[in-house]
Amino acid sequence: MTPSKEDPDHCADGTFPESDGRRLAPDNLAPGNLAHTLEWAGQVSVSESIGQDCLSAAMIFLHAGRLDDALALLESAVVRWPEDRELASQLDKLRGFRSDPALGQNLLLNSLAQSPVISGITASAWNEAGLTSPDTNQSELAFHAAIQLDPSFDQPWMNLALLKLEAGNRVEAKELLERFLETRPFHSRGQYLLALTCQLNCELPRAVTMLENLVRSEPESDAAWELLRHCHVLECNTDRVIETSRQWLAARPDNPSAQYLLKSVDGEDIPDRACSRFVAESFDRIASLYDTVQASLGYQGPVSIGEVLEKMLDGSKPKLDVLDTGCGTGLVSPFLRTQARQLTGIDLSKGMLDQASHTGNYDRLECCDIVDHFAASTDSYDLIVAADVFCYFGDLEKLFPLALASLRPGGQMLFSLDPGQLDPDTWFIQPNGRYGHSPAYIVRVMGELGFPDGVMRRVKWRQENGKDFFALLIAIKRPGNGPVTD
Repeated sequence: MTPSKEDPDHCADGTFPESDGRRLAPDNLAPGNLAHTLEWAGQVSVSESIGQDCLSAAMIFLHAGRLDDALALLESAVVRWPEDRELASQLDKLRGFRSDPALGQNLLLNSLAQSPVISGITASAWNEAGLTSPDTNQSELAFHAAIQLDPSFDQPWMNLALLKLEAGNRVEAKELLERFLETRPFHSRGQYLLALTCQLNCELPRAVTMLENLVRSEPESDAAWELLRHCHVLECNTDRVIETSRQWLAARPDNPSAQYLLKSVDGEDIPDRACSRFVAESFDRIASLYDTVQASLGYQGPVSIGEVLEKMLDGSKPKLDVLDTGCGTGLVSPFLRTQARQLTGIDLSKGMLDQASHTGNYDRLECCDIVDHFAASTDSYDLIVAADVFCYFGDLEKLFPLALASLRPGGQMLFSLDPGQLDPDTWFIQPNGRYGHSPAYIVRVMGELGFPDGVMRRVKWRQENGKDFFALLIAIKRPGNGPVTD
């Protein structure tokens, strides 16, 4: 903002006016001018200002994410005005912000409600508050506040829609995104999320139409191509799956996902495992949405694993060294942490590992291919878990010897597979790029490897296009004594 004589918030030299030795908080700023407001806050000093201005400046720093600056200013202010109880109280709360995230979250929400600064900053701060709040009700209120203060700010719209999706409120999520796109019809992220919501809500024709328009306007959007192709898979429309795969590859000839997924349906040069780059990039694209999508699909995998694990351990409390292969965002980790002395997670996707790190459940996380890990690592484990991992391998006769060699005597491996037909004894690649395995094939491979006594269960795993999808959950144990129990 260029200062002028008509601008009451600036002097002719561009500084803020002073009165009686005090700097006055600006109250006539252009909405969203964060730099201008921070400029004022940066000029507030304990020696030249009043306590209320120091408090206002500290709140501005807080809203802008500059906690250290807010603390430093209030600490100095309390030294100068030790009798000011409001300053001392806010300083204590800010210190709590650093040591206790939940307390800090409440402070931020309360301060925003009681002392909004300007619409742009406040909307951003409300959005950040919604993202970091552990309470979904508070998050929803924060996102609504951000939208009300700045309807053009896209992030709270997206975040609120995702919050609704995660709670299973697909209709509300769709309505929110439709409202947003009324004013921002060419917002690609909004278009993608609305198409995803329609797909999850089994409205495949509408999702397909939106995604076709999106890839036409943004042919470089691999996420849109992949979702469009997935919609055709759910429609069981093989011709459209092949056509879309070829169009994607034509638009993105160097993309490993497009290359691999075309091979999964064209019947030529079928690989015996999924391309590592396809797995890594595909999950990197969906990492920030993964938990939301799985929740919307009623994903039961982690719960089923927890139930089977409890039966495997038979009520004992072992001290296990556990490997969570293909750990993803860490959805299984709460069921493993209670049994683990050391919990290691490995995954090909850095984006998924970033999400897993936020759970705080892992002692170690490693970005690698599981075959490379098993082949190169000298580590051994009491328990290996693989949920939705081995379905990216066709020929298990190459993978399993490596995995089982990492099991200690008495150690156990628990893994899921996509079921194939009861016969023949084989594996096959599916249009979605995953592999299916017949029970006869699994029994034969386990027997040949010296694990004939495994337990196989058919369990409800998730929903696909409104129908229950069942997986095979297999538990095997290596002969020998198990881990020490409490």
